[in-house]
Amino acid sequence: MTTPAAPAPTPPSPRSGRLVLGGLLVLFGVGWFLETVSDVEVPWSVLLPSILILVGLALIAGARSARRQPGMVTFGIVLTVMLALGSGFDVTFGGGIGQRVEDPATVAQLEREYELGVGDLTVDLTEALRDAAGRRELSAHVGIGQLTVVVPEGVGVRVDGKAGIGQVTVFDEQQGGLGVEATFTSEDYDAASSGLDLELEVGIGQVVVRSG
Repeated sequence: MTTPAAPAPTPPSPRSGRLVLGGLLVLFGVGWFLETVSDVEVPWSVLLPSILILVGLALIAGARSARRQPGMVTFGIVLTVMLALGSGFDVTFGGGIGQRVEDPATVAQLEREYELGVGDLTVDLTEALRDAAGRRELSAHVGIGQLTVVVPEGVGVRVDGKAGIGQVTVFDEQQGGLGVEATFTSEDYDAASSGLDLELEVGIGQVVVRSG
């Protein structure tokens, strides 16, 4: 007499994990949408840790019910890396998403700081500083993506470039890896009377400084 086979265990339902993950992605999207189409400043420094706490609670609940949630684990790891980079390198994830080009025509139109959350940001200084005298300071930050600054030829430049994960390229010099911090000073830079000081930073991505 054969013994009937035991019924196969019912696989855990991933529905709850998908619902939580979907809700978190919607929350991310709403935050970036508000910053992109309006002047609303989303407090990412508070929102991102709060989301990470929710992910952790969801994983604990899933572990107690023996539910596997690989998507939640991956999302939590990515979010943790983003937070670590943001806190370690003072990189904000605000400023919107997409591709942005800033090309001020005069010194008066030049801003002290430029910022983008995710995407490609290009700051073209060739027109604004081509014939400008004196010393200028400018900072630019990108959370994830590429930051490119174009400077006119003949302007002395000092660059402090940082990348949490990625690469910093200043003219012909290049450094890459984790926690990149690169400093470059051109021969014609004069800190006392003239020149351009650039403070450039990306969380994950690339910093590029080139002449135009």
